[in-house]
Amino acid sequence: SLTGSSSATPTSTATSNTTYTLTVTAGNGCTDTDQATVTVNTSPTASNAGPNDSQCQAIGAYTLAGNTPSVGTGSWSQISGPTSSITTPSSPTSGVTGMSTAGTYIYEWTITNAPCTPS
Repeated sequence: SLTGSSSATPTSTATSNTTYTLTVTAGNGCTDTDQATVTVNTSPTASNAGPNDSQCQAIGAYTLAGNTPSVGTGSWSQISGPTSSITTPSSPTSGVTGMSTAGTYIYEWTITNAPCTPS
């Protein structure tokens, strides 16, 4: 919501993506007006890539366990390790294939809601 809308310094307590269009009218009797559009963006849901896991042999395929964002869009990326393929990067529970080489595979789940800082 927007409070102080008749003030020179209105404030917003928006909890979701909201766009306000403000009309400013001079207070000295003049009829000059100007408009400014202010967009308030909500920070993305905090990302959680799920638990660490350990396998005793090359497994070939694996299912990731990220959280589902309530605000923003998630994306998996491989940070390090032997080559593998993320089958559906935008899915919190994407599969990973090609895990046939022993090693440590590290994946990152990032949630974004531009222009806010990713989580």
